[in-house]
Parts: sequence; structure tokens; C-alpha cells
Amino acid sequence: MNEMVVVGVQQVLPSNTPVILLREKEGQRLLPIFIGLPEATAIGLTLAGQEPPRPMTHDLFVTVLETFSATLERVV
Repeated sequence: MNEMVVVGVQQVLPSNTPVILLREKEGQRLLPIFIGLPEATAIGLTLAGQEPPRPMTHDLFVTVLETFSATLERVV
């Protein structure tokens, strides 16, 4: 299994479909994943160091992990 890092969020033309680009941490291969507009907005805000106007669903998940001092080790 290869660890990936987020490269960025872009829109694919001509459909303007959002896609998140992941790159191998120790390599050059890219993995594009098509996502929805709300997810693209949330990821884009986070990458830009901004907070959304209100908490989103994944924010609740992060809060639960932090409350119980849990860590996410991997996503399969």
C-alpha cells in the first residue's frame, strides 16, 4: 500500500466536475478522484487555511476523534 498526499482540488473541463489529486508520497504517480462540489469546497478551504462558515459532517468526525484521543492510522 502506498501513502498518498493531497496535491490539490481542480475542476475538469468542460463539465466543471471537481477532482481531488493525490500523489504518492514516495513517488510521482497521481490518483485523480472525482468528488462532489461540497467536498471540493471543504477540501479547498482547508488547503487554503480557511474555516467554513459552519461545521461540516467531517468536522464532527474530527471532533469525536480528538475527544477520545483517537488517531486515524489509515484509510483503505
